[in-house]
Formats: sequence, structure tokens, C-alpha cells
Amino acid sequence: MSRPTYIVEGSLVKIQLPPSWRTTITALTHRPYNQLVACDWQDHGRDIMTSLFTNHWATPNVPMTDITNNDASKLDLRPQIICLDLRIRSYYSKIRYIHGPALLGDQYSSHSARIVAVENPPDTSEQQDSVLFVITVQDETPIDWQPAFDSSIITVRCTYDQRATSHYNLANIQGDILPGLPKVVQYFYYFVTQDDGFTDIFKSSILPRITSSLKLVSQPTSHDYLGLNVGFTRWYLKEILELPDDLQDQAFYTGQSRDSEYLGDAGRVEFNRWWPDWDDEFSFDNFDGIFIITAVNEAIADNFVQEMEAAFGKSIHKKLLIKGRRRPGHQASSNHFGYRDGISNPEVRGVTFDVQEQSDPRYPGSPIVPLGAIVMGYDGDEDKDRRPGWAVDGAFMVTRKLHTYVPEFEAFLLERGPKYFRDLTEQTAADKLGARLIGRWKDGTPMELSPDRPDPSISGNDERVNNFIFQSFDQTHCPYAAHIRKCSPRNYVSPDESDNSHFIRRHGISFGPEVTDEEQSSGRTLHARGSHFVCYSSSIERGFKHIQCGRSNNTVFPPRKNTAPGMDPIIGETNKDGQNCWMTGADPNNEGRMIIFQTPFVVPRGGEYFFVPSISTLRDYVSTRSQNRH
Repeated sequence: MSRPTYIVEGSLVKIQLPPSWRTTITALTHRPYNQLVACDWQDHGRDIMTSLFTNHWATPNVPMTDITNNDASKLDLRPQIICLDLRIRSYYSKIRYIHGPALLGDQYSSHSARIVAVENPPDTSEQQDSVLFVITVQDETPIDWQPAFDSSIITVRCTYDQRATSHYNLANIQGDILPGLPKVVQYFYYFVTQDDGFTDIFKSSILPRITSSLKLVSQPTSHDYLGLNVGFTRWYLKEILELPDDLQDQAFYTGQSRDSEYLGDAGRVEFNRWWPDWDDEFSFDNFDGIFIITAVNEAIADNFVQEMEAAFGKSIHKKLLIKGRRRPGHQASSNHFGYRDGISNPEVRGVTFDVQEQSDPRYPGSPIVPLGAIVMGYDGDEDKDRRPGWAVDGAFMVTRKLHTYVPEFEAFLLERGPKYFRDLTEQTAADKLGARLIGRWKDGTPMELSPDRPDPSISGNDERVNNFIFQSFDQTHCPYAAHIRKCSPRNYVSPDESDNSHFIRRHGISFGPEVTDEEQSSGRTLHARGSHFVCYSSSIERGFKHIQCGRSNNTVFPPRKNTAPGMDPIIGETNKDGQNCWMTGADPNNEGRMIIFQTPFVVPRGGEYFFVPSISTLRDYVSTRSQNRH
């Protein structure tokens, strides 16, 4: 087993961290003037990341804090498959107004540093293997009568983690696949390439800024954070890049526009072809790729888009830009219908939650799946042995522009709810019917755990809000056709669904304005709003398409029930003439009572299937191939 090693060059300390070593860094100031400790780390020449520890003027002998991480007192680096090269350099100034990042210059560099390595220090448990590096810094040229190397102290504690996911190449996986790009705003930039200039500009301006999974699990989000990922259509992979081999997914090579007939989207047949009722921008083979851009505010995202378009010039053409944003205030984690979302995504041990610090995901009850269910080339990917080499560490991405009709939904609940729950007030009855259609109350309380009212002791408790199973032959608490039960049936599925092949990771966001008073009073939608749905998996056929067609649209799923469940009342679709979406079970006192939805509450207006390549494939193929556009 390799161990951490170090080199000292003046005030620069270099530490190489082998795979599977977890590292924690802290810094302590001994001086009243301004000091800065810069920690850079890099994996195999990519993704340089930085943390900056600073002190406060006239406040000696206290811990320094990381201004790139909300003033945290320590920096934690999780173990990875690759070696990490850590560089630590110290700076100082006795001029009060020169502080923070302004100290990053050779003129402010400290004089020297020295290091002592302690193998398995006394506070290490018997089960751990640990190395403690103690770095002492001398800011100024030493004077004989003054103590040396006591300007500041930096500790680097390295602990070997036997449970580290050393077989996951997180530095090579784009970060929105797993664990997901942090976001307040999220832009979806659909584009086509125009000429060979795209390749060179992509290599110089885009590739270095692609956000990897490693970066997200290793470095906290800063105040000026911007995340960037990219995906490409089957047209671009086959016709432009001329990549060999097959990704083993028929839906991907069909494309979502043609596939929309089977998804249930409304449309028509003309000239022997299916034409979905989508926005004009989502026409057949209309895109080469998509940039996923996330940021903490619109200004950062808008500025990046402007810079990117200026760099590409005429080598790229924007076909569509959809700007999503988290909803305001306490609705930030809710969709436009007002229901809490994002609680039950499948988790991957060691990637989306930290096995060293916690044994369960944030929301126990979420399925824990192998990486290959989401990312190609790992255990859990049913086509692992048939994937071409360039596909490993990549994933399929499905996008859907879903328009939501919130005023109509709320009017429907107010009209139908009191007919089902006559002992309740009109609004309370409407809220209960809505909860039965979704499977959760608006605050996230599962109907299975609290069928009569939202329960803050459940919704406010991460340990409980998602930790439940459905009663197999009972829908008095939660209808079989409820949205969350259709999409994620948890403990009761058909025998051929007992594996991990149907899981997806959802990372979408809302778009459009809040419902206006005029819309609320009229019960009619006047402004476009909805959700830009995004999901990732190693198979579209077994993932997204199975959930939409085999579950949400399937009137007899879940199977073997005493009454046909019907369709998902939220995303269930049928494009057959004379048919409407319907469900049973909404009335707990008459489970066979059918609701027929004359108009849908969610309407797809476009979408596409993309492949999100590994970072090495972006480097070795996208950044080097000429445009073979005919």
C-alpha cells in the first residue's frame, strides 16, 4: 500500500496522496497581521481546485477559515481512485487592506516552511492507518533572537480508507450525472455546431471548465460557483464524430421525437411519420448537443453564456436556451404544483453520500444502487461487457420540457375533493385529494405514513420523510396509481423488476413565473411554466422509457391488484383517439371509483436523448475530431 509523500521547496509544500487516502487540512495563525494559506489540488493534470484559508486582522492564535467554503475551519478531501497532488503555500502582509485573495502573489509569499510527519499519531484508532503532517511556517527572514517557524501552523491528516470507492473513476465522470451539479439557476443551452472551429474552441475554452464528479465530492461550492456539463445526440456521435460501435440502446438511436409516439405524447401522423405536438424548436434531429450550466445566480450564468458565445463565434448556433430557477423562499425544493421534490433519488454508496461519515443517505429509504445503474461500464450496467471503450464513465441523459397547468390542477382539486371527502372543508378536501394523486402532502409527508394530514414531525425529519414501504394489497393510505408509487414502487414490483435496471437519477428544475392572481382566480394558465426534466441512467430503454411506458402509462401497474390502478395522474399519457388518462383508488372509501382526467395537468412540449461522455472521451474524441458534416 502506497503512503503519502512530501517535498518542501521554500514556503511551498507538496504532498502526494495515493488512492484511498482521506485528508483533512486545518490552519492556525500565530500573528496579528494578514495571512493566507492556499491549498491547491489536482488529479492527473485536470480539475485544479483551490481553497483559501485566511485570518482576521489583529486576531492571533485562532484557527484560520476557508473563504471558498463558507468560512469552514477545515478542508476535507475524500479518497479517490487516482493520486491527488496537493500544494500548500503561505502568504502574509502587514498592510491591513491587503488581505484574502489579494495576497496571492510572489511578493507576499512567506519565507519558508518545514514539515514533520507523524506516523499513526496517538489519537489514531487501532483500526486506522494514519499519517499526520505538521507544517510550520516562517513568514519573514529569521532573526537569531526570535523563535523560528511559528508564524502559522498547518496540519494535514491523512487516513487510509479501506472502504474507499477506488474502482470509481470520479475524475472522469461528468458531475451532473452523479452527484448532480449544485444549482440555484440551471440553463439548458441546446446547440448545433457549424464548422471545424468548434473543436479547437471546445478544447481550449470548454473542456477545462467541465465539472467532474470528483470536483463535486471533493470541493464545497463557492459563492461564485459555476457548473458546466455537456451532452451530444446520436446524430452528432454517428454522423459528425463518426464514433464506432453501438451504445446498445434502441431509444437513443431512435431519438425522442420519433420515440414520443410510444411515450404517449400527443401528436399526429403525416407523410407516414409521427409528428409530436411539441414546440417548433424540438423538431427532428434539430440538435447536436446541449450544455448544462448551473450557478448560484443568473448574473454568473448569463456572463458565462456571453463568454462562451463570444469564444465560439460562428462555429456554434444556439437553437434554444431554457432558463430554470429554483422557486423562491420556502418553495425552493417544491415543483410548481407546490409539492416537495427530490427526496427519493437512488443513491450510490461512496458517491452521493459519504460512507466514511454516515452509513445511510440523507434520506433513508432511498434505494442504494450500484454505480452501473447510472454510469456505463460498472457493475449494475447490464451491457457493461458490450460497451465500446469510449462509452465507459458516460451516461444517457433524457431531457423533457414539461409544461404544468397549475391553476387547472388546483381548480380540479377544489371541484372534486369535496365530493370525495364530505366531512372536510373545501380546501382541506382539495389538499387531501391532491396528496392522494401525488402520494405525498405538499410538505413531503408520505401518504403511506400519514394519510389524513401533513405531519411536520415526519416532513421535518430526514430520517423519516422517505423511510417507508407501500402496503402491497392496500391503497387506503396511498393509491396504487399515485405518482410516486407509479414511478418508484419501492417494495412491490413485478418479478422481472427486482434488480437495479430501472433506476434513474433526476436533476431537473422549474422554469417560468409563479402563478399570478389572475390565473389563480380564473383557474386558467396564462403564462408558460413547468419543469425542465433531466434524468441520467446507463439505459434509456430500461430506465426513463420503462418508467414512462411500463409504469406511468400502464393501467395495470403495479401488477396483480384487486382493481386496475389506472394511469399516473400527473405524467401518465395516452395519445389514442377517444381515450383520457384515468385512475382508481383516489377515494379511499370506494377504491374502484374511477377518476377520468379530461385534460392533462402536465404536457410535454419537447425533449431529446443525449449521451454525456466521460471527460477523457471529450478530450480524445470531441476535442480532436474534425467536423464531418455533410
